[in-house]
Amino acid sequence: MNNLNPPYSVFVEKSNNGKRYVISDIHGCAKTFKALIEKINLTKNDQLFLLGDYIDRGPDSKGVLDNIIYLIKTGYNVYALRGNHEESLLEAYRSYDADAFTLMLKRITKTPELLDENNKLREKHLQFLENLPYFFELDNFFLVHGGFDLTKDNPFTDYKSMINLYIDDDIYDTSILKGKKLIHGHKVTKIQIIENKINSNSQVIPLDNGCAYVKKHKIFDANEVGNLCCLDLDNFQLIQQRNIE
Repeated sequence: MNNLNPPYSVFVEKSNNGKRYVISDIHGCAKTFKALIEKINLTKNDQLFLLGDYIDRGPDSKGVLDNIIYLIKTGYNVYALRGNHEESLLEAYRSYDADAFTLMLKRITKTPELLDENNKLREKHLQFLENLPYFFELDNFFLVHGGFDLTKDNPFTDYKSMINLYIDDDIYDTSILKGKKLIHGHKVTKIQIIENKINSNSQVIPLDNGCAYVKKHKIFDANEVGNLCCLDLDNFQLIQQRNIE
């Protein structure tokens, strides 16, 4: 993933001697992300899949991006997807003038740390974001931020839906999945539902528990959200890290 014209999908072979982990929707929670990486004891033999939305909401979007880039550059097998928040940032970067883009990051998304001393997006962050694909296909899994839109002629080329779609896991038509499980983020889901989906071996697994929601939320009780979730794909174990920002 080192060019400015990213592949829209990537097939990833399973490594021979490592574990496979999936983490979703970090949303600027850099300390929580680092703690979860330490909790799973990630090694360079493992594969770590990230489902997008690394920025916004939490206090340190730059820290999250820097940590991911550091892991990749130091030899860890990290596979990062694009989320709708990354897409929105890139669209604003391409279409807004400098003042409007700066205003967006400082006042709207509240991520001024993504700007350098000249109020520009750092080149290493831009290159990383530009190269993020939209979904991964593994031997027994599809990994995507939002979902695949079954109303489209070819759901696997409808890239906007892959980052924006909110799917209903309970009635989702899994016929297009070729028998594989679908792991997705984007849609904040109660921790009890995530646990039930995993324990019941559901074909569609949500992983976004609203890590950044540590205060009272208009929809969810505080005990239902606020965890950064990681799924071990090989033993189907859920590892949780409570928000520590």
